[in-house]
Amino acid sequence: MSEPGELFRFERPGTRTPALSEEIRNNFNALGQSNYSTDSAKPDTTQRRDGMPRLLAEDPNNVKYQVFFDGAFRTLMQNVHLGFPAPAKSVVQITTPASVWQIDHNLGSQPIVQVHDASWSQLRPVHTYPEQAAMVARLGPVHLSTLIPGPPVPVRAAWVFPYNGAIVGAQVAVDDSVIGPLNITVDFDINGNPITGGTVLVPGGSPPGLVFPGLPITGANLFTPSDALGISVSVDAPVVSGNMDVFLVLQRTLNTGEYLLQHATENRVIVTHPAAVSGYAVVIG
Repeated sequence: MSEPGELFRFERPGTRTPALSEEIRNNFNALGQSNYSTDSAKPDTTQRRDGMPRLLAEDPNNVKYQVFFDGAFRTLMQNVHLGFPAPAKSVVQITTPASVWQIDHNLGSQPIVQVHDASWSQLRPVHTYPEQAAMVARLGPVHLSTLIPGPPVPVRAAWVFPYNGAIVGAQVAVDDSVIGPLNITVDFDINGNPITGGTVLVPGGSPPGLVFPGLPITGANLFTPSDALGISVSVDAPVVSGNMDVFLVLQRTLNTGEYLLQHATENRVIVTHPAAVSGYAVVIG
């Protein structure tokens, strides 16, 4: 005998056709039972439209109330057979430390996931990697007047990074025109290791208010809170006067105690940590 999820048909009876009692009865039976089915393939793909409800009892221990939307049935409630929609809950233990946890929960939804370390301290989720512009140096006469034409000269080597992250951009703003050289070049390093890219070229005599961006940064740009930024400047002639502000665009990455959660599919979540860690994931959905 056909289940309600197999009975419903759109546009039945058809326009200007005889009203067939069987077609009408089938549609009312299907609607009256919310397209109940024990087969996730029903209603079939030709009879699925946005907004269509379904009671899916494929797993008799977890009957789901679903609605079809954007090409798939989405689970709104679970365990409805218990008389009230109770969420499913499971605790997944990760015993081998890993920086990426892949958890297959097979709930057919995007569940709530709480992540804890091995001592059951709850970790903090990070949803995006925000960028922040930070002024890292103000280069005035005390710095610039000591420069002589030639190789780059370190002018600052003690700006300590506040978190784990990456340098993704650099720029220099002119406060007072730098008089003397034709060009001023600003470079950056982390713990003495030059970053790849980021060099800023400032033409001498540029008027106040102009901002000069650095070259694209392509590598050697990751840092931790224990790392220090170095700034080097080179000129092609002695500096008489001038002031410049140096900015970096910093992008936070995962820090200790943080994680990034991604719903890879409706049956799998990926938890990414800044370093290998063991612990627990509580999945509710």
